[in-house]
Amino acid sequence: DELESYIEDIADTVRIGLDQSIAILTPWFFNNMPNIYYQTTPRPEKVRHLSAIITGHIFETKQTVELWDRDRSKVTYIGPGGDRKIIMDMAHKLIDQKLKMGSLYFSRDKLLFLSTFHCSDHKHVDSDNPRITEKIRQAEVLLRKEFPNDGDKIANYLTHLDNDFVMYATAARIQITYRMVRYMMSHEGAHTIFEPLKDTPSARLTLGVKNIEPAQVLEDVLHLYSRYNFNVGRAFLIKFERGFKHPITVMHYIITHASGDKVEAETVPMLKLNKALRTLGWVDSDDYSDFMKDPYRFSINAANLTRSFALWVHVMLGKRNPYYYSQYKIRTTLFKYQDLTRDLIALFRIKFDPLLTEERKNDGYT
Repeated sequence: DELESYIEDIADTVRIGLDQSIAILTPWFFNNMPNIYYQTTPRPEKVRHLSAIITGHIFETKQTVELWDRDRSKVTYIGPGGDRKIIMDMAHKLIDQKLKMGSLYFSRDKLLFLSTFHCSDHKHVDSDNPRITEKIRQAEVLLRKEFPNDGDKIANYLTHLDNDFVMYATAARIQITYRMVRYMMSHEGAHTIFEPLKDTPSARLTLGVKNIEPAQVLEDVLHLYSRYNFNVGRAFLIKFERGFKHPITVMHYIITHASGDKVEAETVPMLKLNKALRTLGWVDSDDYSDFMKDPYRFSINAANLTRSFALWVHVMLGKRNPYYYSQYKIRTTLFKYQDLTRDLIALFRIKFDPLLTEERKNDGYT
């Protein structure tokens, strides 16, 4: 009897705590998540997300909840939205995953982020689902109006859409994704499309890359946004393989700048970001990519140059002393003595940049 009374008392205490959390967090959640989240997220998942927020103590402990489906085909991360490092850690965890699709949302007050990634294989469109077929029909109307001469390309694109993509997209998202797919079908490397959003300081930046796994570039992309002081409000990525000669990944980012100024295509931070993102298509993703991250924060060009230094030293001197000039030894030395590495990069620029002024020399190359 004493044990049963104790259990009942504990259960009542837990129930009261949960009821209080439900009363506070439920209206907050539905008032603060962006509209696109509600438009594209199935009801059972919204319930699961809210339950994780209530029971996961995300706000009290500042921790991130990681939710995998039973078959490991989908993972959701929910955590506090004010720390960029948490987002970077999430992207790093995904680096070995074969991502097909992903989304990232921040609450309007930036207190929470919610991100879901699909790791499953391609799924054919469910032609028996009226919501799926109607969404494709609406997207086709929009596409044929915008690209009246793309009949066969549009048909191929819509025929090979992934069912999960259609389920989690709007007709407008299917439309703007095609714009990049259309371009990447005849181009290599990486490309960007910049679109300022009307009546807001935000902009949409769409990145397209070919023959690159999304998980391999996601962390680097987020680091570039951080490097140039851009904040990501929401993001969406999708990889296309079926129906295309080479895999094409499209990433949409809604961004603002930390300065609060309207994001414009010709501003210096935007020009630098755009150039860096387009360089990603020609950059190896390896240990030297860490130079672009904290605490080093090198530019992509500087990281590439450092990689070239390392390879040159290994090729030229490795035969003289295979241990001392091994790739591992060279790499760890460059990271350990980052100040000297920065000086090497600055000297290289002074030597080979004829337009470098005295003022820019003092700034270095990173």
